[in-house]
Amino acid sequence: MQISILNVYDCRNLGDLAITLCQISWLKKYLNPNTILIHSSFWRKNAEIFGDSSVPPLVQSNPTHNIFLKIWMPFWITLLFYLRKGAKFKEFSHSDFCLLSGGGYFYSSNSFFPSRAFFLSALGGILAKMAGVRTFLFPQTIGPINKAVDLWVIQHLCRVLDRVFVRDRKSELFLSQRGLGTGKTFFIPDIVNAMPLLLPHFYDASIKKLGLGISVVDYSFASSFDSIALNHYLSVLSNSAAHYFAQTGEPIRLFVQVSIPNIDDDLPVAKLLYQLIRQRGIPVDIFPVGSPLEKYIHAVQGCRFFIGSRMHACIFALSSAVPTIGLAYQPKFFGLFEQYEIRRYVYPIQAVSTAWLCSALDSMISGEHEIRAFLRKKSVHLANQVVSTLTDTTQEFFIKTSR
Repeated sequence: MQISILNVYDCRNLGDLAITLCQISWLKKYLNPNTILIHSSFWRKNAEIFGDSSVPPLVQSNPTHNIFLKIWMPFWITLLFYLRKGAKFKEFSHSDFCLLSGGGYFYSSNSFFPSRAFFLSALGGILAKMAGVRTFLFPQTIGPINKAVDLWVIQHLCRVLDRVFVRDRKSELFLSQRGLGTGKTFFIPDIVNAMPLLLPHFYDASIKKLGLGISVVDYSFASSFDSIALNHYLSVLSNSAAHYFAQTGEPIRLFVQVSIPNIDDDLPVAKLLYQLIRQRGIPVDIFPVGSPLEKYIHAVQGCRFFIGSRMHACIFALSSAVPTIGLAYQPKFFGLFEQYEIRRYVYPIQAVSTAWLCSALDSMISGEHEIRAFLRKKSVHLANQVVSTLTDTTQEFFIKTSR
């Protein structure tokens, strides 16, 4: 069996790396494929991790500096798949199963124009079905979608896919209200919640807990993030770090989940926050950027408490039973915290105040042991839910449907 994973992002984003590794682990454990191909616009960089399994996407996001070719390439590839011609079609048609990688791709960009990344991500699934390959959308958030063309694209994608897995109830409601994916949409939490089962060596219960971890974000890709918003965000975090230090005398550790220079990079924000905290005489460091994912997760596990501005950093903490506060730049955070039944500990990132964040920290400090015990049970439940639902749904489909 040959399986293709489409739409994998640059795995220098440790959240997307975790998604991909969990998907591969699940596929190997439950479907036992001979070959897994990982299609990505960042395939050359990802090859440093996945070797020859890392291959180009069906449609390159930026294949040339020629604007004419850049615009028409997706249409040319689509025509070739329709005619069942060309090297890409012949290569891809050997796949027995295809999944669209989980992650935060299907939402409208904050620019006036339709999102090219949104379109190309959906096009990959459409081409897979044109090639006659069984294709699932793996646990994904859909929305917010505020452009008519984006809505049209997602409508067509949901019509052709065999199964649509959404990772929050809001996405499920969005589709059901529009009659999309009826009979083939299933709610499954983000697959990284199953990491303790799929990649257990990433977890070490013996790690000592100390200090406050903070994962930072430059959320300009999702909404307005001007100097006023940046200064507000940094002020709230530095004030809350000072409050925590005054309460506990413990150090602060900053985490950078994504550092892809000139594309998606949280490191500059982390450096600014580091300076603000250090100026107050508080012990602080930045966990080394470029460290292996396993060491990153172990470092998150080593925090006594965690404030997460990146969703998968929050998942790393929550699945390790670390009491966690979420600062949400998109609605997907709220779905995650609802699944862990700690909805009161997540707040919109642009509206959060020092008073709210310090109060949330105080609440966690006072109820630390109860919260930690609750999260430990909840993380086990969610991990089993993800694996069992994915496995049962997929095996049922394979029994009923030939290639």
